[in-house]
Amino acid sequence: MKKLISNPTGDNFSGTIDAYNDYARHLNTLDACVGIVGNDTAKEFFASDDKRWFKPTNKKVAVNVSVFTKSMADTLREIKSYRESRIMAATRRDFKLRWRDHVHRIEGWVSGMRDQLSIKLHFTPTEGPIESSDEHDSYFGEDKDQSDYPIKSRYSGAEVTLPITVSFIKNVLPLFNGGINPVSSSVVYERRVAKVNGETVVIRAPYLEKMGENADGRIRYQYLVLDVGDAITEIDGEPLDHKLKVRSFTAFETYGNADKKYYKQAKKFVCYMGDYIVSHRHVSNNNGEAQSITAVGDTAKKAYALARRRIAKNLMDQM
Repeated sequence: MKKLISNPTGDNFSGTIDAYNDYARHLNTLDACVGIVGNDTAKEFFASDDKRWFKPTNKKVAVNVSVFTKSMADTLREIKSYRESRIMAATRRDFKLRWRDHVHRIEGWVSGMRDQLSIKLHFTPTEGPIESSDEHDSYFGEDKDQSDYPIKSRYSGAEVTLPITVSFIKNVLPLFNGGINPVSSSVVYERRVAKVNGETVVIRAPYLEKMGENADGRIRYQYLVLDVGDAITEIDGEPLDHKLKVRSFTAFETYGNADKKYYKQAKKFVCYMGDYIVSHRHVSNNNGEAQSITAVGDTAKKAYALARRRIAKNLMDQM
């Protein structure tokens, strides 16, 4: 007989323990039925296709087999259901752990956005929606408008929690990394350095708009892109010049001074040249191309106009 598990916490009911005990009872019931109908009949029953209407070939069995086999069929179905649920549960745990590893790695890429700011990513498909907390509210005191995202105080400054979805992985990161999907099984990591088909690449954070540069050469950025729309190749019916494209984007934006900083959600448009955005000044992308010209605006038309002015200025500077 399979032993049941007692709940050590008393009134704190555990659905997992209860489900296991039901499973154990079904196993015990099945064992008892097998003992009554006999091993030969039980083997024939388990091998049959239609267990609900099973009839043994041995007519000399001492009990009414149909009374027990109908219960055995129901019990066997419950046993299989429980075992399948445990397999699925393990698969779900593995899925969550894999995504947690991906998200933890990406956090390391994006936490260099600004001084005294660390970024925690919240993957909503596995973690659910973000809930605010008293710690977030107390961080700003009376001025709750300083942040659209949960904030916690840390020794090094502030920690902001940003929600991301699958789109951040599938659409945003490849757009800033030459089309490479950083969670693809073909990408092998050693810290921030990755190898794709044997070629070493450096995965870049989806930053836009340089804010300044620290004494140590690190660049501060205004936007961390969290989601992007489809590419726009014409405005007001006219195709864009210079192989430019425009996309809408949603981003985490930070601005302000040391005394008062803001952490807001921004919905803007970015105009860029080529198929991918190369927004890091001192780094070439995987195809050896230098940093591309990008421009951010409140509308697609404004972003496009600013990009054209920057292209013209760049050409003048080269003359």
